[in-house]
Amino acid sequence: MRNPGLLIIGRALKRLVSNPAPLLSGLGMSAFFLVVYDAAIGGIGFLPEFGGAGYMAFLLPMGVVSLLFASSSGSAQALSADIASGYFQRLALAPVPRSAFVLAAILADAIGVFASSLAVLGLGALLGAPLSGGLTGVLGTAALATLFGGGVSAASAATVMRSGKVELAGTIGSAVFMLLFLAPTFVPRELMGARWLQVVSAWNPLSYLMEAMRFLVSGLGEAASVPAAFAIAGAAGLGGTALAAVSVRKVLN
Repeated sequence: MRNPGLLIIGRALKRLVSNPAPLLSGLGMSAFFLVVYDAAIGGIGFLPEFGGAGYMAFLLPMGVVSLLFASSSGSAQALSADIASGYFQRLALAPVPRSAFVLAAILADAIGVFASSLAVLGLGALLGAPLSGGLTGVLGTAALATLFGGGVSAASAATVMRSGKVELAGTIGSAVFMLLFLAPTFVPRELMGARWLQVVSAWNPLSYLMEAMRFLVSGLGEAASVPAAFAIAGAAGLGGTALAAVSVRKVLN
């Protein structure tokens, strides 16, 4: 007899493959942003603040992080469909921890983010970004996106389970998207014209995520940004997952 936990994970992965729309939407959005912003303002890449690697090397982490806006709601939407159909309640009879149902959906989202991150980095290389960090830098960047993306996905799932409203699935992803514009996404902090934006970006967790990705992929910035980013991404992943695991009780009780 097959392990029930593996069956639940397998079902979540099959659903991801059979409904790739959220992932493809995220990939399309990231590709659009990279091409358009590089065409519009890539001419400033010669400035010394960009470290001589070109504008695409600086912009590329934005393409990775923006994946989370579209792909993070996949698990929340899947769970909402299962709850509405009563399938979620029937799964509760399986001899596995109740949290396994939501964790499987989050795991599927995380795997999707990891694969999509690799695709975006490959696109960035085709568009001229030097991947001087090699395989280690690429995998490290994908790992950061996966940890943080898993947390966003889990928080989205928790929001849907606690509210019972699937339309709220995208609220967490939308918040992440807005934070992109309050971070050194398009220019370094020292080139930001408004002092208030520099202050806000210093408190924005996405700032540290993207700065670490730039260092890992192209060697831009400081190495100290990497452990800080992994701490932030790890906290987001663990915190979001814990919240989702607790929220599942609201549905099954």
